[in-house]
Amino acid sequence: MDWDDLRIFLAVARAESLSRAGRRLGMDASTMGRRVARLETALGRALFAKTPQGYALTPEGTALVPHAEAAEAAAHAAGEALTRAGLTGQLRIGAPDGCANYLLPQLAARMMRDHPGLEIQ
Repeated sequence: MDWDDLRIFLAVARAESLSRAGRRLGMDASTMGRRVARLETALGRALFAKTPQGYALTPEGTALVPHAEAAEAAAHAAGEALTRAGLTGQLRIGAPDGCANYLLPQLAARMMRDHPGLEIQ
């Protein structure tokens, strides 16, 4: 099972439409349909029922949602952990007085909060 297919599954489940989900992810609706079909084939289960109103989750699809959301949350947490762990060391900034007095303190505070291993001078 491919994580990207789960991401697409969640987008379709939330949007209840291939085209709306595709717009949110920047993908073509036909690509979205192929990826959903690939996931359904891999799992051996129908995850959606096509209705006049769009795509409705089957009971199997409904059962998959919390697991896919947990995988989504884990992927986001892993990305954030790697991003935070990535910036360490010293950063020296030279700037004109106006910028140094008004703009940089706010930016430096945010950077130090987001990247605790970074020392700003």
